[in-house]
Amino acid sequence: MDVKIQNEIARLENVRDAHHASYICDVEILEQKIEKIESQINRAPSEIKHDILVKQKKYYENEISLRDKSIEQITKSINDKINTMKAYYNEWEKNNLLEKESIEHNIKKIEEYIDRGNTSDIFSALDAVKNALVILKKDLERVNAGTSSCTREQSEQTAFRA
Repeated sequence: MDVKIQNEIARLENVRDAHHASYICDVEILEQKIEKIESQINRAPSEIKHDILVKQKKYYENEISLRDKSIEQITKSINDKINTMKAYYNEWEKNNLLEKESIEHNIKKIEEYIDRGNTSDIFSALDAVKNALVILKKDLERVNAGTSSCTREQSEQTAFRA
């Protein structure tokens, strides 16, 4: 599941980058057209041609403005989706970590499954029991490892004194 979420986030970032590249290309083309029209406006021999070119320039400037608004909306929408997915992923990762390291979390989940009384939750409840037992086993191994090292140290000190 984590790979799917990360892939979707990467895909959305690529889509956002593609929109930005397209926007930049479109705006550059429109700006070149505006520059060309401005030079034609300065050289326009008649008032009619001058007015037509001014209207055309305003049209292209309006197109740039529309593209500006559009890219802002698209970027905001995609960024919102990315942030939502990242928050979901972080929550999922935190929950996974709690399942593997917190007995309290697993006991709480087991109690929730029992309270619901839904037989379809039996495998989730068993998984929570398994996680709790694995945590207990790790803690017991740590305690035993600590005890055995203390015992070894004590026996070494006792043997040294004798």
